[in-house]
Formats: sequence, C-alpha cells, structure tokens
Amino acid sequence: MAKSGIVTAPVWIVGLRGTGGPLTGAAFNSARALGPMIVTGNLGDAWLYGLVPIVGAMIAAVVHLGLSGLTHEQPAAAAAPAE
Repeated sequence: MAKSGIVTAPVWIVGLRGTGGPLTGAAFNSARALGPMIVTGNLGDAWLYGLVPIVGAMIAAVVHLGLSGLTHEQPAAAAAPAE
C-alpha cells in the first residue's frame, strides 16, 4: 500500500505543474519566479515565494507531529497497570 503513495505523489506534482502554472502564472520553482522578478524590478509578489515555503513547512511539521502522536498513543486500559 505504501508503494502506491510513492508512485502517486510524483504523478500529482507533474499534473499540478502542468495545469497550475499556465492558469495562474505561478512557478513551482521559486528561483524561476524570483529571477525574472528581480531583473524586471517587479517585486510585488516576491514576498510570497519567501513566506509560503516557510508557512507550508510549519503546517507540515504540525500535521506530522499530530499524526505521529496518534500512532504512539496507547489505549487507557492498556496504559493502566493491572492489580
């Protein structure tokens, strides 16, 4: 089951890259977006390419901690010592 997730993620990324960029004008590679912004002096949306990866990493860390906490939790009956 885990192998299907490994195969599915790149397929979604390629699909989003092919459809998201032309529709919104956004770049998945921040260097490809920031380079032209710096050269042309159009830095209006440059803050997004710095802030969004940081916020995304923080959200991913919180989700990871929440999900890993679920797998290490013991039921109340198993945690209490038997007398």
